[in-house]
Amino acid sequence: MLTKKYRSGMKRFTLIELLVVISIIAILAGILLPALNSARDKARTMTCLNNLKTQGVGFAQYSTDWDNYIAYPLSPAAALDDGIYSGGAVNNNRGWACYIATYFIPGYAPPAWPNSHRPLTKWSMFHCPLDQKTQIIKISDGTLRPRLSYALPLALVRHKNLYGLKTSNPDLRNSSRIINLTEPNETQHNYSGTFLGSNGGGQMVYLLYQASETALSQRHKLRAGTLFLDGHVELVPFSRYYASGINFTSLTKLELK
Repeated sequence: MLTKKYRSGMKRFTLIELLVVISIIAILAGILLPALNSARDKARTMTCLNNLKTQGVGFAQYSTDWDNYIAYPLSPAAALDDGIYSGGAVNNNRGWACYIATYFIPGYAPPAWPNSHRPLTKWSMFHCPLDQKTQIIKISDGTLRPRLSYALPLALVRHKNLYGLKTSNPDLRNSSRIINLTEPNETQHNYSGTFLGSNGGGQMVYLLYQASETALSQRHKLRAGTLFLDGHVELVPFSRYYASGINFTSLTKLELK
């Protein structure tokens, strides 16, 4: 127990001194927090690029197993006799991501729905950590499903009368510059309900039309995480997409200059 004499010798902080200390703490927080946030975002961007790199390995393995075809919503792709959005049998199959997931999710095989393999966090390689939408979503029927943050250019699976394309296609010979996957914009009306396994036109599973600020995600500050057909990844400025005249529905306009 403190004696009266000891207590009387203790120094008390004045109100002004307390305010000064609080002000210093606030200033330090103002200096450090932006740096910490920046470091956190950079780490999340690296995770996003690693996700794309892993998916690139899946695309390469799929092509090896299925006669050089690019991952498609049916295996083997050569057996497909109708196209995406045609209302045929393909709509009963899962989207492209499920066909490369078989190489990373033990025991999973399409056409099973991804949410049949729990926990759903095991599917996080298909979700960018900077995505404005959560990794697990609840769809209209109340089912929980893993989200898909990345999209495949439609031209890589449907081109003119071709349904299912090979990496050996002459229009894809510059594979180190051909876009394989990129990040669609979260503000698109059909993005919020996009989940792994979907293969319909009402979701952002496939990218359509020209590259623009409304088509590409802005979560990396006007740059998009991009997987190329040769398997390497880059954080590509939007300006490079625009200068290259990228159009996701044209096989001859998927090459970044």
